[in-house]
Amino acid sequence: MKIFVAGHITVDEIVYAGKTITSLGGPPSYTGLVLRSLGADVYIVSAVGGDFPEDYWNFLEKYVYLKYVAKVPEAKTTRFRLIYSGESRELYLVSRCIDLSEVPTEAEYIHVSPVAQELPLTVFEKDCLFLSLDPQGYLRKFSEDGKVVLYSNKELLSRLHNVNHLRISLNEAEVLLGEAWPKYFMKLSKEHKVLVSLGLGAKGVIIFNEGKLHYIPPYATSAKQSTGAGDAYAGGFLQAYLSEEDPLWAAAIGSAAASLVVEKPGPTLINRKEVEARASELYSKHRTLFSVEEVYELIKYSKET
Repeated sequence: MKIFVAGHITVDEIVYAGKTITSLGGPPSYTGLVLRSLGADVYIVSAVGGDFPEDYWNFLEKYVYLKYVAKVPEAKTTRFRLIYSGESRELYLVSRCIDLSEVPTEAEYIHVSPVAQELPLTVFEKDCLFLSLDPQGYLRKFSEDGKVVLYSNKELLSRLHNVNHLRISLNEAEVLLGEAWPKYFMKLSKEHKVLVSLGLGAKGVIIFNEGKLHYIPPYATSAKQSTGAGDAYAGGFLQAYLSEEDPLWAAAIGSAAASLVVEKPGPTLINRKEVEARASELYSKHRTLFSVEEVYELIKYSKET
């Protein structure tokens, strides 16, 4: 199965506990390598600048197809600085590569995940078999010093009914929709058949599926920082759902993949058997939520612990 991942490949400067690690990053790297680990043929739609390290390119080229990645010598690669303090982080845009055009016409299964407004919203008009979205980059503005500030992109809201799967964090949902997000996602899943994965960070994920609610707990891990967790989840969910068409199993696979990725810095291949073993454990612990009130209680608990 060919799966296309669209968004900027990045170089990340990760600051944690007084140390700085420079790493390959971006959704195409994290999502793409998880998809490849689980058996997909992955095609990246992206762009990098003349400063993009050759060893990063060679590493990616071993596992994913880069024919749709533009090398722009006069441009800079998109680069972020991520500063962690406990479970919180600050994100700064250091440099940004060129905008991306539409995804290739041959793409039938697509994950759209911009990081800095690099993809046009017209991508949602493409006729394809399955469109997955992580809207992180559509919800970001940048201050003069590059600090990332989230905002409610109302134009994006008018396009969400066109996607098949939406992966969004609780923080992003609250910024985008305010207090209306539970009812909005219920309506989106029930009336438009959009699968919604609401990430609670290290506290698990809530699935909205045709008006029904389910909770997948997190896999206990010793991760020190969460870079790439959401992207890894998206890759695991997408591959599992397209193979099994079971959203709860797909969420368990996504969560298991994320738990493995955050145990080491930077994007990497992960062991498929270990993913499935962890996913089986999570799947056995999932539970159904019977009301929006239960969702609020779960959110309240996740914020307090």
